[in-house]
Amino acid sequence: MRVALVTTSLEPGGAETALVELVLGLTGFGVQALVISLQGSGRLATRLRQGGAEVLLLEVAGATGAFWSMPRVIRGLHRFKPDIVQGWMYHGNLVASAVMPFCRGRLFWGIRQALGALDRETPATNRLIRFGARLSNQPHGIIYNSTRARRDHEVVGYSATKGMVVPNGFDTELFSPNAEAGTRLRRQLGLSDDSILVGHLARYHPVKDHATFLEAAASLSDFRLRFLMAGRSVDPSNKELASLIERFGLGSRISLLGEADEVGEILPGLDVLCVSSRSEAFPNVLGEAMSCGVPCVTTDVGDAAQIVGETGRVVPVGDPARLAEALRAIVQMDAAARVSLGRIARQRIIEHYSLDSMIEQYRRIYEAPGYRH
Repeated sequence: MRVALVTTSLEPGGAETALVELVLGLTGFGVQALVISLQGSGRLATRLRQGGAEVLLLEVAGATGAFWSMPRVIRGLHRFKPDIVQGWMYHGNLVASAVMPFCRGRLFWGIRQALGALDRETPATNRLIRFGARLSNQPHGIIYNSTRARRDHEVVGYSATKGMVVPNGFDTELFSPNAEAGTRLRRQLGLSDDSILVGHLARYHPVKDHATFLEAAASLSDFRLRFLMAGRSVDPSNKELASLIERFGLGSRISLLGEADEVGEILPGLDVLCVSSRSEAFPNVLGEAMSCGVPCVTTDVGDAAQIVGETGRVVPVGDPARLAEALRAIVQMDAAARVSLGRIARQRIIEHYSLDSMIEQYRRIYEAPGYRH
């Protein structure tokens, strides 16, 4: 089987990482894969190539650029002769649809975003989402990564007969507990061994709601408590973030790491992970942290409550008092109780969200002749 994937980007991110894991998993079963990235060079391209996939990097900017990229996409698909063309995110889906009249293969879309914060999207993205709804009968299937994403899109007009959900899967060997990670991380940050470390890993964007996390953190007075924040633009040069930290009086209690390449080395060193987002489809960092044996506190976004189950705490969006209360409940546990809770969280990921399960579900969808949901 030959599978071509058309994606917006290959820069590190939740959707992009899931694509790489899928492709590498498929190639491990002998599937030949071509990944076409519309936004040019990406740091994940090297990993794809090392795993045996072909990669075609374009230089597309906006909708106009996507239009002009189509001849190169068509040539790439003609040469590759795919059995399956899989769009990945909105621009990738639309470009894949546009070129299908010129190549063989069955078309699938991949949607990895909930619409709970549609008002926070740019007008261009809103138009793209609405336009996608008008074309959503074209693909053989629309693969969402969460039930919330499917529901949100079908409400705004996406085909209900084409939708299916394949949750993200996690490499539980890569993301695993590490007894030494906590000591190593605390030494790196200059913290005492008995400090309790709460992590928040998310790019700096309004939808991630760093302000609510910081307000919740400020109300937690345990002298052992420290906070680690990481993500794109989450560093001391971010003046807006620095102003928030100063406003809440958290300067001496927070470490800013910026964009972290090795999240798997940070997560097992945490005592608690916090997600404060206003909208998500399937927050990857929850599954990664749980796989590392770290209990989580999250806002009720996307499929977060379903992912966490009884192994953590789920609170309403935009409520710093409730977020602080949930964090307090976990940080006040003794260390053995937190470890036990983290162990249950890891088992939940192994049983319900394994990487092997995700790859197998995609294989079954692709291999089903003339698939119709």
